[in-house]
Amino acid sequence: MHTKQTNLFILLLFLAGISTVVDASEGGASLLRVLSKRVQEKELEHTAFAAEITGKTRNLSIILKTTSPESKNTLLRRYVLKDNSTIVQCLLEANADPFAQNEDGWSAFILAIQSGNEELVEHLLKQRADVDVKGKAGWIPLIEAAFNNRLNLFELFSEDN
Repeated sequence: MHTKQTNLFILLLFLAGISTVVDASEGGASLLRVLSKRVQEKELEHTAFAAEITGKTRNLSIILKTTSPESKNTLLRRYVLKDNSTIVQCLLEANADPFAQNEDGWSAFILAIQSGNEELVEHLLKQRADVDVKGKAGWIPLIEAAFNNRLNLFELFSEDN
């Protein structure tokens, strides 16, 4: 790639808010992969936001069929934090993993326990939750619930196990 073209691509990436290093030896192929992934992530975010506002998840269900597991799991954690059980259920139906931890060690299941949202915890337990999996702090979910004073969740754990 010529220097002027390279500089133009770097400027375009900067303006698009993409701070990913592109492998120059691959030419434009690396840039296209980065841009394509970014566009897909934005489309997923906008579709989920529209579903959140309207309560209609049909378009979200369609786009989730071709979404990477990593993106589904990130979105699942985000909507657990927002206490949005409609979007959470849609993501679970699309095989998002409620026990997948992000780079900081948080899973959707642990976040739901911390929030104390019984409906979300119940949805996640129905997904055959591993109640012995440890969260970021190294605690099993029952201890996490106790630490966060979520006594209302104890009955859910005892009912399922």
